[in-house]
Parts: sequence; C-alpha cells; structure tokens
Amino acid sequence: MLEGYKKRSSRERWHKKTRSFWLLVFFICGFGCESLLEVEPPDRISADDLDNPASAELQTISTVASFECALAEYITTTGEVGDEFINTNLRSSQAFEFDARSVPADQENYALFDCGNFNAIYLPLSVTLTQADETLGRLEGWNETEVSNLTDLKATIRAYGGYARVLLGESFCTAAINLSAELTPEQIFGQAEEWFTKAMTLANQAGNEAIFNMALVGRARARRNLGNDSEALSDAKLVPEDFVIYAQYNTAENRSMNTVYRACGYSNFVSVDPRFRNLEYEGVADPRVQAEDSGMLGTGRQFEVWWQQKYTSLSSSIPIASWKEAQLIIAEIELGQSAVDVINTFHAENNIPLYDASGLSDQEILAHVIQERSRELFLEGHRFWDIRRFEVPFDPPAGTAYPKGGFYGDMRCFPLPNVERNNNPNIPS
Repeated sequence: MLEGYKKRSSRERWHKKTRSFWLLVFFICGFGCESLLEVEPPDRISADDLDNPASAELQTISTVASFECALAEYITTTGEVGDEFINTNLRSSQAFEFDARSVPADQENYALFDCGNFNAIYLPLSVTLTQADETLGRLEGWNETEVSNLTDLKATIRAYGGYARVLLGESFCTAAINLSAELTPEQIFGQAEEWFTKAMTLANQAGNEAIFNMALVGRARARRNLGNDSEALSDAKLVPEDFVIYAQYNTAENRSMNTVYRACGYSNFVSVDPRFRNLEYEGVADPRVQAEDSGMLGTGRQFEVWWQQKYTSLSSSIPIASWKEAQLIIAEIELGQSAVDVINTFHAENNIPLYDASGLSDQEILAHVIQERSRELFLEGHRFWDIRRFEVPFDPPAGTAYPKGGFYGDMRCFPLPNVERNNNPNIPS
C-alpha cells in the first residue's frame, strides 16, 4: 500500500482524497439505522448530482457513514497508542510506533491511510469534516420546497460534524479542518460546541429526539473539555436515562466494517492490553470489560493474542453518545456522594460490589471515576483523551525498552502530520 502512495506526490494524494472524495462515495445502510438513514442509496454520487437537491439525503447518509468508519478506526488506533490494545504484528515498523507511543509527524500510516486500513486516523476524520462542511453548505443553500426534510438533515450533519471535531481535538496536539489555519484543541472544541448547539436547535425544530440527545451529550463532552463545568453539568443532567445512539456497520466492504472487531477478534492485528484482561472489582469479575484468550500467538509467534468481546462481529454497532457517558461527566464534575451514586448505579447493574467511598478525598474518588470510565466506556473512543487530560501515568514509563526495538515514548496526542503542514497554504511550513 505504501508503494502505491509513493507513486504520487503527497500534495496530489492529499488533495485527491480530501477534496474529491464525493466522487467515490458509497455506503450500504445497516440494520437499525435512525430515521433518514433507513434509505439504501445508490453506490455512487456524480459531481453534477452534488448540487441537486434530490441528493441531499444521500449526501447526509454518506457523511454519517464516513464518520462511522472514522470512529471505528479512531478507537482502534488510539486504543493502541493508549493502553487498551497492544500491537501483535511483527511485520510493520510503522505499526510499532503506535504501540510504542512514538508516532512521528512524517509517518504515512496515521496521516494518509484511509478508512478500511489499520492505523488510519487523520484522513478519515478529515474526510468526514470536509464532507460535513460541504454538505452543510449545500443544504443551507436549499429550501424546504426542494428538500422536504431539510431541517432534519441539517441537524444530523451538525451533530456528526460536531462529533468529528471532538475526536479530532481529543486526539491531535493541533490540527486543521478543511484547509483552515492550524487549530488548538480548545479552538476545535469551541467549534464542536457551536455545531452541537445548532444541531440541538434544528433537531428540536424537526422533532428528532435522537439527534437532539446525541448533540446534547456531545456538547456536554465538548464543554467539559473546555473547562466549562457548570454548562457541561447542566447538559449532562438533561440526557434521558438509558439514551444511546450507535454507529452502524455491515460487511459490504472494509470501510463499512467494525474495524475494532476486525483488528481484534476477526484478525490478530492487536490484542487486548494485559491491564484489561480478567478484570475484577473486589474479587468479583467485572463483566463490562471482557477479553478472551484466543490461544494463539500474533505474527512472529511472540505475543499472546487476547480478543476483545465487546464487539463480536464485523456488523456490531458502536455507541457514539450515551446516558452512561453523561452520568460519568456528572460524576467527575460533582465528585462526592454524587459520584458514588453514579458508580453504584453501574455496579448494581453489573452485579459487582458497591463502591464504598467512606473517608476518601475527592481526589481519591476522582481516581475511581477515571477507572470507572475506563471500564464503562471501554473501546468507545474515550481512553486516549482521558490519559491525556487526567495525566494518567504511562505504563510502561517513557524510556523503557520497547520489546520490538527502541524505547517507549511519551506521546499523549498525535502531532499535526507533515502532509497537512506542507500542503495546507494556511499553515506555515
């Protein structure tokens, strides 16, 4: 694959993949899609059709599909750099750099790999954001006479565009969106908050409760990331009990599959990290994080492979936003008895001993909330950011010898890729 990339200049392949992606859009909707996503679209959109209001729904579905692919890639890639996965592949030196927390800005995998390829992250998010921005621009140029469900479509694009921004801000040290200037995470989260707020207004107008609540959870997350705790708390407390919205997957082809399962269950590209194997709480097995010993060794027969059991097929859905996430936001902000109550709701649900915080400080309770997040939200795309924002100690520590050569690094966010810095006219080289 890298050979193919090297035949073109970085400028050509970057421009082609991000700006002309619409010419190759395809997506077959899986079961359980929400409202407008029930439609099964044709497999291609021509350039002329993009400006045709009749394609509005298909463009929205395609943007959602791109986000769903990006989310699965994001979870797999950040899981490897964080502490949810370890690499079991002995054939890729670039894959080792993820596992060793030492991805350089000139690495091609994380910068140029598209959806459907392991270790993809920047390009899938960039494609989603470009699609969201361009689709929204077209939707805002049409009216309800031309597109009957226009408000609903705009709400959907706003919600998914907001989440793509959250993921970009949580995983990159700095980034750019659609050839923008170099943006800090705070600037990106600020954009996400704005997109979620507008999504909520539109969803309310359209009567779309699922998108409204999805954006509500997303805004609570973005506001928490910005340090706006009071507003984040207000949002989180409004999320209805047991709410969850899922990303949908199917087996049509690689980009529509659940990449988490494909990497750790269907294949042996990564293994569940030892810290998430056989988890217990006070001697009782914790069913929220299940890992199974495959009995096999990875490539090179050096590392044991443990398969994650959260997603059990290539079509397994992945939570995007949920009441559980909102409850954990409440717990980490309020701490004290409020956090204890949230934790024990989850413990009771999973038949594990209740958490007793008698005599513990807020700092000790926060440490337990962080642990609860790692289990309740396992492989849902939260852990890498938690390691960064809570300054979770590295294990193994930076400087420790890496088993496949070299040393573990201290990377808590991905650097802006050189391909963006070199080819974006709004970022100084």
